[in-house]
Amino acid sequence: MDSMMFKRGDVVVRQGARENWMYQILSGSIGIYKDYGSAGERKLAELGVGDFFGEMELIEDTPRSASGVVISEEAELRQYSEDNYLDLIEKNPVQVYLIMKQLTERLRKTTHDFMEACKTIHGVLKTASSHEEPSRELLENVRKFSGIYQEISGEKGGKE
Repeated sequence: MDSMMFKRGDVVVRQGARENWMYQILSGSIGIYKDYGSAGERKLAELGVGDFFGEMELIEDTPRSASGVVISEEAELRQYSEDNYLDLIEKNPVQVYLIMKQLTERLRKTTHDFMEACKTIHGVLKTASSHEEPSRELLENVRKFSGIYQEISGEKGGKE
């Protein structure tokens, strides 16, 4: 579990790759991107010191869902293999707790955003069936979630 140094622009993990590694950021910052390097590139998140990334692929043994790219001048990362990770679970429960905490925070945010999107859809359907004018808040939420969808999917927006 030695640390590794990377420079700005280095691709640490590439979307679609099958690697059994996860990383902890010791210094610097990492951008998480969908379709990195393409015309449809989208930045999904920015991670900093103490954050982990790549844990989903390590735990689930699935291809990478996004790319991780160094966005600071440099970054120092600790790399964990599946064996290191199992050793970490046995010998360092505090680190495992931090990984679990980060995963639950991401899940909580995703669940919150999903519920807000469902609430917005419900409001649109309710307004449409009653033939009422949509509220300003409802229209703002529709625009917000439409923008998020367009950003993540790469789909271009149409006329409102």
